[in-house]
Amino acid sequence: MKRMKMSALKLSIIVPVYNVEKYVEKCLESLCGLRIENEIIVVNDGTKDSSLEIVERFKENHKNENIIIISQENQGLSEARNNGLKAAKGEYISFIDSDDFVDTENYEKFINEVIEDKVDIGIGRYKKIIEKNNGTELECVTEIRNYDKGEIRTGKEYFDIMYRNDMHGPEVWDDIFRREFLLENGIFFKKGRMHEDEIFTAETLLKASKVRFYGIYYYNYLQRENSIMSTKSLKNYQDMEKNINEIYDFMIAEKDSRTKKLLEDEIHRLYKIIIKHSKDYKEENAIFRKNYSKFLSEHGENKLKKIVTRIKKSIDKKIKKIKSS
Repeated sequence: MKRMKMSALKLSIIVPVYNVEKYVEKCLESLCGLRIENEIIVVNDGTKDSSLEIVERFKENHKNENIIIISQENQGLSEARNNGLKAAKGEYISFIDSDDFVDTENYEKFINEVIEDKVDIGIGRYKKIIEKNNGTELECVTEIRNYDKGEIRTGKEYFDIMYRNDMHGPEVWDDIFRREFLLENGIFFKKGRMHEDEIFTAETLLKASKVRFYGIYYYNYLQRENSIMSTKSLKNYQDMEKNINEIYDFMIAEKDSRTKKLLEDEIHRLYKIIIKHSKDYKEENAIFRKNYSKFLSEHGENKLKKIVTRIKKSIDKKIKKIKSS
C-alpha cells in the first residue's frame, strides 16, 4: 500500500453526538486550549434534541479552535466514529464520547508523550464518574487501571500483560491511535453493532507493533442513566456473540500459541457475561448456552490454573496496598 504523507496536524479528536444536550458543551470545553495542532471533528449522528444547536453555537464562540461539524442520518456510534476517522487529517486519532470530558492538562501531557514515542497505540487511564442529585453533582467512584508507565512493546505482548494483571479494558476513549496504522490495516468499527470497542481493541492490539501504557489519568467516564451502556437489550447480547465469532476467527488464524490462548480465554469471558446477564431472554439464553457448550467441548477451560491466577492477583493487590499505605 502506498505510504501516506505525514500530516501537519498532530491530533484529530472525534466526538460523535446524539441526544447529549446536557453534556456536550462540558465535553467540548474540556477539549479546548490544547497547545497541539489539532482538529475537533464533531459528528452529528442525527441527534433529535438541541445538541447540534449547542455545538454550532460553541463553534461560533470558539473561532480560535479548529472545530469541524459533520452531520449524518442516525447510523449509530460505530458509523459516526468511522465517518469521523475518514475525514480526519491528524497524525493521531482520539475518540471521545460526548457525555464524557477530559482533564485538559493531563490530556495534553498524554498526547505529547504518545507523539514523542511514535507508538501505534497509546493507552491511558480513566476515572469513573457518577451523577448525583439529578446530575447537579458529580462523584468519582473509582480510578481505573492502577499502573505506571510501561515499556514500549508489541500489541500482543500488551494483550498478555493486560490479562495477567487483570487490566483488560476494551474501551477506546482512553487510548489514542496512529491514524496511518488504522488505515493501512483497514481497521474501522463494525457498523450498527453495540459493544463495538471489543473487536476494535482486539484487532488493533493483534496488529500493532508499538504499544505503550501511560500512567496518566486524563479521561473522565460519566456513568449516567439511560446511556447505551446502562441499558441492556437483547441486541447487546446478540452483538456480543457476533464479537465472539470474530474473535474466534482471530484465534483460529493466530500462530502464536500464547496469543491464541488469550483469545480463547476472551471467548470464555464474553460467553459467561452473555449467559449470566441474558436470563430475561429465555429462548435466546438457551441458544447462547448451547453455542458455548459446543465451544467448551473443543476448548475446555483450565479451571485450576484460573483459580491459582485469581489467588495470585488477590495477593499481589494486597501487597501493593500495604506498600502504598
